[in-house]
Amino acid sequence: MFTKPLEHILTIKSLKASFEHLNPNALGIDNVSYEHFKGNFQENVAHLMQEIVSERYAPQPMQKIEIQKEGKKEKRPLSLSSVRDKLVQSTLSHHLGEYFDKTFSDKSYAYRPGKSHIKALNRSKMFLDQKRHWVLKTDIDEFFESINHDLLLEFLALHIADKRIIRLISLLIQNGGFAKQTYFNHQKGVHQGDSLSPLLSNIYLDKMDKHLETQGVVFVRFADDFAIFCNTSQECETALASLKTFLHDTLHLRLGEDKTLITHVDNGFSFLGARFEGNARQIDPLRLEKAIANLRSFATRNEPFEQFVKNINITIKTLVRYYVKIVSADSPQVQQLQDALGQTCIDKITLTRKKGIITSKGRFRQLLSSLEFFYDYTAEQHSAAVDLIIAKAWESMAAQNSIKASTAPIEKKKEEYSKKLTESSHLHITKAGIVLGIAKNRFTIKESGKVIKSIPKSQITHIIIASDGVSISTNIIRECARMGIPIDFVDQNHLPYASFVSFSASLSQNALMQMEVIRLGKSMEFAYEFIEGKAKNQINYLKYLDKYHKRFEKAITSMQTTLKNAKSATTANELMGYEGQISATYWAEISTIIDEHYGFTSRVTQGARDTINSCLNYGYAILYGKVRYALVKAGLSLHVSYLHAHDERKPTLVFDMIEEFRAFVVDRVVFSMANKNEPLSVTKEGLLSEETKKLVAKNIFERLGSYTTWHKEQHKVEHIIFHQAYLLARSVRGEEKYAAFIGKF
Repeated sequence: MFTKPLEHILTIKSLKASFEHLNPNALGIDNVSYEHFKGNFQENVAHLMQEIVSERYAPQPMQKIEIQKEGKKEKRPLSLSSVRDKLVQSTLSHHLGEYFDKTFSDKSYAYRPGKSHIKALNRSKMFLDQKRHWVLKTDIDEFFESINHDLLLEFLALHIADKRIIRLISLLIQNGGFAKQTYFNHQKGVHQGDSLSPLLSNIYLDKMDKHLETQGVVFVRFADDFAIFCNTSQECETALASLKTFLHDTLHLRLGEDKTLITHVDNGFSFLGARFEGNARQIDPLRLEKAIANLRSFATRNEPFEQFVKNINITIKTLVRYYVKIVSADSPQVQQLQDALGQTCIDKITLTRKKGIITSKGRFRQLLSSLEFFYDYTAEQHSAAVDLIIAKAWESMAAQNSIKASTAPIEKKKEEYSKKLTESSHLHITKAGIVLGIAKNRFTIKESGKVIKSIPKSQITHIIIASDGVSISTNIIRECARMGIPIDFVDQNHLPYASFVSFSASLSQNALMQMEVIRLGKSMEFAYEFIEGKAKNQINYLKYLDKYHKRFEKAITSMQTTLKNAKSATTANELMGYEGQISATYWAEISTIIDEHYGFTSRVTQGARDTINSCLNYGYAILYGKVRYALVKAGLSLHVSYLHAHDERKPTLVFDMIEEFRAFVVDRVVFSMANKNEPLSVTKEGLLSEETKKLVAKNIFERLGSYTTWHKEQHKVEHIIFHQAYLLARSVRGEEKYAAFIGKF
């Protein structure tokens, strides 16, 4: 029992100690600043203590604001208290916290001295090492806003002897606030932003912790985000059912259904910014990608270089505190962050020099002397790292100002070897009777019992089987699953009919959010982007061809007008109608530049027998596999789509996303091959010959491995496909707006 009376908590000494730890920028609705309160501290505190002890104290109304959640569309509500009310909360939190912390579960890690999210992750790893490989990952829906005041006060009454303290807390949590000029009552929940709220939230959820412990459930909790570790999936199901009942009946809370999942550690799960998968722990890839994108954005922000250093240091410290400690110092993920930081600084220096704001190395060195790094550098190492950044920035600017031909040979070799490496990383089987096997660390291709080819496993990233009568063993499938190598199957009509993809991403959360997009009527936003991407790439390709043929201007204008009109579409079917008009114009124009002997007069999908359509279908099948794999790796459900009609038998989301890449990846390759009179042919049955399949595949792989300018930087084409898949996943979750890929021809 906490036996201290109110007078022993709110003393001049304790209030002064708390005041020194307040945010000096605190300013409530009364507009009394920290400095103003401090200027007459003794009198202000004496008056405050007298009000509280005599029970005449009433907190000032709060000022309610909303701040944007990082990388998300939704906003987080915050309530700003006055300086004097913050002082009361802080003092109560300090004294009560010392008592309550001793009563809390050792599996609760948030807002407690000596605890941290890293320790929570280490405890999670310990439970996994105990072979508790089934995990229930969940959180509580709108927890801070849902705490029941009556229950919370009852819990406090069980521990606090002086009921005046409870009444004081009751005043603070019931205190409402103004949003602009409208007052809002506060009938449930605790105020996010108040120093007392974290303690109160732990007191409230300690009931849940004790319930789980009495049930023998092993868990780790950080605020309302927690994971339960079990020996079997059934244990997880039992724990989930019991937990739902307890939360509903006892705490009047519910779990966040969209964030609740049961999984095996081999399939992976994310917790507190970490990704657990098998025995490995790393920074959650989506969090890492977002962190790197945020770092890179600092380079182009319109702020002085001095402010750039201050702002990026805040971000680096946060990333080190919350993410970098998840992995070891020599982790490639830490190096990725360090590389992004270095390139950001190089870009910022280059832009600052170009504007003539700062031009000397000495001044940049001086300003970067306080720059934070992701590694724990000595003073000497820090100085060397800064010097290297400055030197690279000078080299970058010199390269930009030099004659372009000086780097052309290097760029040419980069492009040449990138294409070769991408081509050689795809194992493409087009002949019947082939047996694909494994021998030591190599894939083997056998024909008539003889090994005709042997390739290192580490070299292969994708297997495509485009023939009947090809044999593969379960050993091949198991090894491909382990290495994350997709296997795509293409039929004799050059259409994909099956894929084997092993993936670790959890689909349940994203699938629910994908469906939520449809429920909220937002699917047309995505559908239009897919169509716009396809149409603009077709238009850009015709513009490219028009440089040589001088005949497409009218068609281009017509397509642009139709695309503009497509913005008025209200249904996917209506949008597809506009797309059909654009594509009809596109294919009609393309047919005028294809040699007549190919017999290409219009676009034919299924049942195509002419050479060009067959080559296009074959190329699309290869692209289909790449897009499908990217969407799976991004954790998206392939059967929830926004442009093409849902079909439980088909991965319609692949049909959506492939649209924006067709012209850029496949059309240009096939038409270029035709115009160069490369040996393309079909058999008497109207099917592509073995040689043509290999030639088309070779050129498509080279295209995927080539670099293109996108967002003012050089990117490999196949990497752009994966980027777009991850962007789609983030957009579905409401973190970012989706924008289709528009290529430069």
